[in-house]
Order: sequence, then C-alpha cells, then structure tokens
Amino acid sequence: MPTKSKIQDQTFLFTGTLTEFTRDEAEALVEANGGKVLSGVSAKLNYLVVGEDAGSKLTKAKALKTVSIITEKEFLRMVPKGKASAEKTVKSASEKSKIVADKDAIIMGEFEVSKTEVMVSMENAAKELKKFGKGWVIPTMDQLKVIYANRKMIKGYAKDCYWSCSSSGSGLGGGEKYWVINFKNGDYKEFFERVENVLRPIKLINMK
Repeated sequence: MPTKSKIQDQTFLFTGTLTEFTRDEAEALVEANGGKVLSGVSAKLNYLVVGEDAGSKLTKAKALKTVSIITEKEFLRMVPKGKASAEKTVKSASEKSKIVADKDAIIMGEFEVSKTEVMVSMENAAKELKKFGKGWVIPTMDQLKVIYANRKMIKGYAKDCYWSCSSSGSGLGGGEKYWVINFKNGDYKEFFERVENVLRPIKLINMK
C-alpha cells in the first residue's frame, strides 16, 4: 500500500513573506497532497508555516498552543517525493498564475491587472472604478491571491492591504466587512467597508 502523505488530512496556513515559493504554489502543494488550506488561525489549524516578517497569525498560533509552527523548509520536507513532488507541483502552480507584463498590459491568467491603484473605502469603490473605464472591477479573493503571488512583477505596488470584493459578512459594529490581503506579509484580514485600503482593479479577458 502507498505511504500516506504527512500533509494528507492536515490543515495548513501560511504567513509572512515566503522565499521558497509563492503563496499560490504553497497552497497548491497542500491541496495536491490531500491537505486543506485555512483562511485564519483557529482550533482547526494543524500547521502554521512561517516566512519572514510574520504577523498576527504567528502570535495567535503561539497563544493557542495546539498549532505546530514550522518553517518553509520543514514544510517542504513533508511533501512526498515522486509524482506529487514539490518541484512538479510548484511548476504547475506557477504556470497557472503566469504573468505577462509589457508596455500595454499586465496579464494574469484570465484577467488583466490595472497598472494604477488608488486608496479608497469600499463604500466609495464603485464611484472610483468609473474613473478606470469600462470593464474594470474589484478582484475576488482568489484573484487577489494570484496578484499577490506575482506582486514583484508589478511596478509600484504598495506594501499595504488590498481590497477584494469577497464579503466576510456583517460585523458587530454594523456594516459589511470584506477580505483583504496585506501585500507586505501576505496576511489575510477583514475590514469594514468604510475603512480605506488599496484598490487595484482587474478586467476579465474574453476567453475563447
């Protein structure tokens, strides 16, 4: 019988700036080997993989005392060799999020990323989008993950929180909350719509 992967049936979360792989590549490795990626630290989390400049997720994991905190290299040692090896899975993930940047456009898979961004609250985002022209929208959380993974290919990105249009529900203080990604360390957070964060719109490409 084949040996069960150390990743199979385990839950993972990545925090900080990753140097061995992008966040998309890391998540692809987990899913390819039967694991699950969580969006936050909780009692359900088995492993927190820590990169450079780790933030609040590391603090929460230490407080829980039930989460195994490991480095990127330790995580890679958990990946089985062979068909689902780290090298093959990472290469596959990289191809899926391949970016093409030239003087006219930045293409990431099925969408184009705006070359400009703006600081705005979600309440005023729709009004601000009109200035970008027809077809530009706020990225979903999944699309924002792709942008973050390829952020070094984007000139002038801010090391700050970027809006997604993915709602996380209503907060206790009233008002809608949305998911963001901190482009400084890759942390996922939730903010009320009235808070100002960075918006970098995208435009879907017509795929034949």
